Amino acid sequence: MAANSGRRVLSGAPPRQRRRARAERRAVAFFKVIENADRSSIRKTIRKFQLRRATVDDWALALLDNRQLMRQERWRFAVVNFIVQCLPRTFPLLKKVLNNYNSPFWHEVQFTTLNWLVRSTFNRSEQRKILALVENNLMNVKSEAGSAAWKAGDLLGDEWFAADTVKILEKVVLTAPYAAGRKGAVHGIAHALEESDEGGRRRLYALLRRVVSEDRSAEVRSYANYTYEQGGCMRGKKRVRR
Repeated sequence: MAANSGRRVLSGAPPRQRRRARAERRAVAFFKVIENADRSSIRKTIRKFQLRRATVDDWALALLDNRQLMRQERWRFAVVNFIVQCLPRTFPLLKKVLNNYNSPFWHEVQFTTLNWLVRSTFNRSEQRKILALVENNLMNVKSEAGSAAWKAGDLLGDEWFAADTVKILEKVVLTAPYAAGRKGAVHGIAHALEESDEGGRRRLYALLRRVVSEDRSAEVRSYANYTYEQGGCMRGKKRVRR
């Protein structure tokens, strides 16, 4: 689906091709309108376009599968905004985004999506579902492409920091099968060190020492040792005491 693909379809094209071209033009027009819209505005636009929500979901899926468009920040933001604003109804779309590891392209989409997730906008049940998807992402990610694994750790250790997110980081850093996920967890722990109370910091420092001595990846061990020595992310703050 390209932004102007429908315009290139000749009037003499088969009916099925013409219908598809019209649908593509409507999809592009719709996502242009809702690029920065909130949930209420998206609903109004759906009514204005006289659409079924299932139709919009199908359009979002089609755009997600179009790498040419999704590599353009504008379209990526528009689709991700739709998915996040319309949660929980769009959980199947969110799952598709966060559980796809087929190519580095998907990591770019995941990074954008993780940036748009704000904990305070979801109820507890929705938060648990989102955290399960983020945990699954870190447990299965094989590559650091697109900084998606880094962002997942950042979300858990900083933006969504709480006891439940720390438990996820502790689990991932010890059990994730791939180094990319474990490094993402170490990054999250670096943030969590700055947010935790004294008891929490002691536990996290002990965990980092374990990673330094036991992790099978030299890269992960090195990053964990760096985090241990630095005492956190050092975002203009004083070094956190061990």
